[in-house]
Amino acid sequence: MINKLASKFQELKIYLKYGAKVKVLGMVDIQATHIIWGRNVKLYSGVQISGNGKIILGDNVAIGKDTIIFSGESVTIEANTLIAAQCYIIDSDHGISRDRRIQEQKMINKPIVIEEDCWLGAGVKVLKGSTIKEGSVVGAGCIVNGATEPYSINVGVPFRKIGERK
Repeated sequence: MINKLASKFQELKIYLKYGAKVKVLGMVDIQATHIIWGRNVKLYSGVQISGNGKIILGDNVAIGKDTIIFSGESVTIEANTLIAAQCYIIDSDHGISRDRRIQEQKMINKPIVIEEDCWLGAGVKVLKGSTIKEGSVVGAGCIVNGATEPYSINVGVPFRKIGERK
């Protein structure tokens, strides 16, 4: 009962802050400072969105259970894109020079763009500087560390193209 009330409160809080264009389907954690919401965005239970960079979520974007999005600079997810459960989208890395401890180094940020009509399968990781081109499919467990081709089907660690949408 308490969990159900907490979930409803979370939905009400997000509704009051962002309006009816966001549908929250369970407890989510939003700690980002700059989000631009499209219409009909769906966030499933456990989604976490954070960071000081810009985050743009286009119309009809659905973000699956337990997905994490962090923006140090810019993460754009364009319209009609589906992101399955437990994905990790982060536009930042730690510096790794030898002359200083890693935790003392500045973050390195490069924008991420996920174009329209894409589908990311469960557990996909999208790393800084990546672009997932329009209509791309990225298979479960894939790590994207570059740019896909439009309407391509991609799998693996690191990702590789295995086909095209027909």
